[in-house]
Amino acid sequence: MKKQDLQERSMASDPFNPRIISRKRQWAPKVKTGCAKCRSRRIKCDEAKPSCKRCTTARIACDFATASPKTSLVPSLTASVSPLPRRPTVDERELNHLFRTKLILHCSDEFNEDLWKIHIPLASQSQAPIWHASIAFAALWRYQMAKSSSDTLFRQKISLGSRICP
Repeated sequence: MKKQDLQERSMASDPFNPRIISRKRQWAPKVKTGCAKCRSRRIKCDEAKPSCKRCTTARIACDFATASPKTSLVPSLTASVSPLPRRPTVDERELNHLFRTKLILHCSDEFNEDLWKIHIPLASQSQAPIWHASIAFAALWRYQMAKSSSDTLFRQKISLGSRICP
């Protein structure tokens, strides 16, 4: 090899060499619902149906999944749910309603929304420990709400009383 070739190769591996221009990929939003061929080839799918543009251009058979995993997961869970062995009391039903309508909205966010809105309510209907935990959580939340509202009322009464009696 020539001396010049060796110098060029050593310069090519130098990250601080200004002559080397690193290529950057064009940004595109991530898509999880593309066809299987584009996902296996790790390229961006335009999701055109029945055949995406990338597969048509490459003359490959384009195949989309029939159902997304999110929709196929929920019915399988609902089929396995069996009711609790005993009938809940009126208080437990009220607390369960509070848990499902108020608390779940406060607990869930975009990352664990399915967990709180689908999986935990379903599991609480068939698993006694999860049922009791959700009821206890709702009872604690109701107690805290009542305590904070009574503290607020107490403070308001004190402030009104101090205005009347100097």
